[in-house]
Amino acid sequence: MNGRRLCVVLWVATFSLSEIGAQSPRSDAASLQALFEESTICENVVQLCRRCQGLSDTDRYTALVNWVLPNATRQNLRLRGGFDRSERLPGQREQVSLDPTASFRMYPEYDWIVSPAKDMVRLAVKIDKQAELRTSIEKLSSVAPQQKRSCDALLCLLALAEHDEAAAAEYSRTLFPTSKQLAVAKMSLRDLWIDVLVLSEMAACRSVESVPEPELFDRYVGLSEVHDNGQLDLLCDFVKLIRDYCWLAKLRVPKDQSIGLKDFVPLNLTTAKTHGEGRPLARFVLVDGVARKIGGHCVDALAYRSPMQGSFEIAAELRRNRGRSAAVFAQNQFVAVGAQSNQFMTGALNRPPQQMTIAPPMETFLSSLHGRVAIAGDGSRHSINGRFLDTGSVASGVLPWAGFLSERRNDFAVENVQIAGTPMVPHSIDLLASPKLAGWLRYFDDATTRDVESDDSVTDPVTWQIRRQPPSEPMLIAESDRRAVGSFREDLLRYVRPMVEDGTIEYDFFYHAPTQHSAQHTERPAQQFVHPALGRSVFLLTDDQIKFHQLTDGLHDQTSLRPDNSGDFPPGTWTADSVALNQNAWNHVALSIAGTQLVIRVNQEVVLKQPLSDFNSRLFGLFRFADQSSVKVKNVKWTGDWPGQVEIAQDRSLTPQAVTEINQWSKQLPDRWERDFRKGYSPRWFDFGGNRETIQSVTKGIRLHKTMQDGIGDMRACVRLEGDFDLAVTYQDLEISTEKPTWHSGNGLMIRFDNPLRDQVSLYRRVDRMGGMHCVAFAVKRLTPGGKAKFMGGTHVVDESTSGTHRLVRKDGKLLALHAIDDSECFRVIGEIDAPQGPVEIQGIRMVNHVGKGSRTSTTWSRLRIAGERIDRSDVDANATKKLVDELQQWRLNQSLLEADFSSPAAAGSSRWQRTGDAVFTANAQGCLMSLTATDNFDQAGMVLSDDLGRNFDVQIDFDIDQMDLPTKSRAHSEVALQVLFKIDALAVQGLQPVSEASILFRRDANGNDFIRPRVVGPTQYQSTVYRPIRTIPTKPVSMMRIVAKEGTLVFMSKTVEDPSFEVLATYPFPVGATAHLARFYATAAGEGCVVNVNWKRALVATAVPIATTDRP
Repeated sequence: MNGRRLCVVLWVATFSLSEIGAQSPRSDAASLQALFEESTICENVVQLCRRCQGLSDTDRYTALVNWVLPNATRQNLRLRGGFDRSERLPGQREQVSLDPTASFRMYPEYDWIVSPAKDMVRLAVKIDKQAELRTSIEKLSSVAPQQKRSCDALLCLLALAEHDEAAAAEYSRTLFPTSKQLAVAKMSLRDLWIDVLVLSEMAACRSVESVPEPELFDRYVGLSEVHDNGQLDLLCDFVKLIRDYCWLAKLRVPKDQSIGLKDFVPLNLTTAKTHGEGRPLARFVLVDGVARKIGGHCVDALAYRSPMQGSFEIAAELRRNRGRSAAVFAQNQFVAVGAQSNQFMTGALNRPPQQMTIAPPMETFLSSLHGRVAIAGDGSRHSINGRFLDTGSVASGVLPWAGFLSERRNDFAVENVQIAGTPMVPHSIDLLASPKLAGWLRYFDDATTRDVESDDSVTDPVTWQIRRQPPSEPMLIAESDRRAVGSFREDLLRYVRPMVEDGTIEYDFFYHAPTQHSAQHTERPAQQFVHPALGRSVFLLTDDQIKFHQLTDGLHDQTSLRPDNSGDFPPGTWTADSVALNQNAWNHVALSIAGTQLVIRVNQEVVLKQPLSDFNSRLFGLFRFADQSSVKVKNVKWTGDWPGQVEIAQDRSLTPQAVTEINQWSKQLPDRWERDFRKGYSPRWFDFGGNRETIQSVTKGIRLHKTMQDGIGDMRACVRLEGDFDLAVTYQDLEISTEKPTWHSGNGLMIRFDNPLRDQVSLYRRVDRMGGMHCVAFAVKRLTPGGKAKFMGGTHVVDESTSGTHRLVRKDGKLLALHAIDDSECFRVIGEIDAPQGPVEIQGIRMVNHVGKGSRTSTTWSRLRIAGERIDRSDVDANATKKLVDELQQWRLNQSLLEADFSSPAAAGSSRWQRTGDAVFTANAQGCLMSLTATDNFDQAGMVLSDDLGRNFDVQIDFDIDQMDLPTKSRAHSEVALQVLFKIDALAVQGLQPVSEASILFRRDANGNDFIRPRVVGPTQYQSTVYRPIRTIPTKPVSMMRIVAKEGTLVFMSKTVEDPSFEVLATYPFPVGATAHLARFYATAAGEGCVVNVNWKRALVATAVPIATTDRP
């Protein structure tokens, strides 16, 4: 430029679209309209509607027609709208107090929607111009087909204004074809505004029949997504609100039926930005046991009505849109699922969430999830679908509210809410207990409050923050912003939980006003002052009097309110003539609510009494003009008239009533049996399927491992249940190997019933074999003619817990499967069926480990709890054993007796016993030695007595085992047994599994372990055989076995070589209609070459029926 200066002159022209249109061809004017109307007209709609309010009806109608309908300079119809939250307090609503079932016309958001087109058609009806207007619109529709949809929308609005709902319905079918789906992100503002204007008017119809069907809204694809275009995004909020209202209206809830929540309170997370934009308000309704959100602001929260401290948990089923967040929160913390399965979010009510990653990824699930937070001491544990995602530490007493959180544009619902543990309800709460200002939101700061924990971390002194200087109490401070002196910059710190019940919030603040001398400086010094606020009402405290200030939305405000506004209080307000403030000292403020009356006291003196309006959100706040005041506040305390006990009493349908009723009912059951496996286990009470050598006793209980080749498949309780019952087993540290499963792998609780179909129900925590999904599954199986258990049905929910409780309950003809994670007392109902008939068979309660090929499962079982109408323990305690044995001994003396002394074959009764099997029998001085050597897989030999022994009998065999080799056949046993066979009366045992045999088996396994097993055997209705061990007890070598049937009970007894006293092994019900007809004792040698030598000494048979002592002819 050679050092020369360049002067640029910029000429700016101002013009209107109509002026451009007058100078341009019609095609150019149309193009300009399309380019500029989308972004500019909506901003002017609100101002136009406000200006027209001051005109006469005729002039107003003319102005609206000229703006809406095409004219010489504009070809397009203008069906635009805007959102007007006027400075009138009803328009400034932040919270809903109306019944959600009220007409949509009563919703405040209905009045926020303003449109010249809507005003035009209403006014046309009012001044009798509707026929003229209809003619103009129909004519336009015929000459401008491209505007037919806009014309149909206007005609629909006109029909609605005339209450011609039939005609409106015809237009709506044209406007909203259900077969056509629309991607919201690709819709123009013009089309979406048409939809909002028409749908909102249809929703406001007097007749429910004319309210749009909820299915109509299925046409909007991506409605739940957040859009970058602010106007489009806001319109989507209103479409969702209208859709939700239509769903609620179609339910036709009776007018006398309340569906509002009473035990839960919506928290208010509104900011100046969201309020100024006109985001719809959130409502929560309770329908069919589900609390659903109607509409929604940005982040919406629902808290239990009472504050809770101490150790407790809160859990619930949450529904949400895919990709939208929902969470349970407590102590100001929440954890929510992220957009991807390997992500989750953690945050607080007053802090934006942080995205975090997790490995392995969470299980994919659809709309429903199970959320839980457990608080214990200073720690919190958050879980989603049983997966623990975060463990935090919280300071005592911070934010004692717990509840649920929903992201915006979310079809959020919550059900099956449970609160358990030992929560304490404090009489009052310290609102400054948290160094992170938990529970407080800075209304004018979109970033919310800062996390300031110490003076060293302060970066912006203007920000509200907690300062702690031990040993003094925490102090809330904020310096003035001297960069904006004279701007009256509003600053409000709000507590998110409204004062919905009677109560008082009080605080101390330091007051300092500049002296007259200091006020003469060029820059007026800052004062130290803070004012109480409730909702959008600010109560300015001055030396003269208390003044009213209405909160604005600052930079986001769309009204004509000034930030320094000050006016009269609403009618009915009483104020003191003056306010006595202590200069350069601490002052005390108390804001109290009793019913609908607000009272404010300053230094114990009443300065204001005011009736509260329905539209006041009752949110307490601390207000200042940041450019004028710094703040020092302490001792902020809230004393509320909230319920002193934690129970969901009024919103009972929100709780899982089945679980509540079961818990209460279970406490009344007469019989109980519990085992704490942390103290070990008794083999007398538990039997195992598999290799007992792999059982481990650990600190938390009994740890069982299972592979396809080894380990323990199940652990069986040696009890039998009759009638209704409540059965629960707790497990910990479940490990399932990560190989692709060839079968379901995991653990479970299984019950098998004593009925002809041998019904089997199971509740598993497993990895599913089909898709490898971690879940809790409920399954029902039944016996088939082929003798196998066939899957009859079931259900499952996603669950990734590694510790929990399986619970199966039979009550009032139903069987329910419930599951709780970790040590939770909050159970989920997984499934429900008609209860199978009959008792739970002996060893029918099984704690199982399942595996697939190549996989491994390990579980620590911690506790088994049974409550029932009758628990048959199949045993007698040590104190009762001698009494029972004496009674049986005495009874036997009075029966017909057959005694065989095998040391003297000629003795009376010996000849009645017939030898069986390929063994060598040799008489000796002690008895009859039977020598058995297996020549194949196994061989058996013994003696048998065939005779009618009746229903009351006593069979005993005395013997010595001279030799018992270890079995050489895999998974087999060498054994000596006593057996009694029964005849069955089919009619007498209808509905029960028949018993055809009772036996006692002394066995030796391949490892040299000796054990004794009493058992019963019976056929199924398909004639397959079912072996039912009663228990398996480790023992020393046995010298006597005895089975007695007396008065409907079978008693199994034995003696060992080392202890000559009787041991009662088990008892068992002797089925009605069964009679004994054969007694047998025998030995089994398992595996080729295996030798078992038994010296049979004496056999005793006593019966209530006569029995021959010698062979019968």
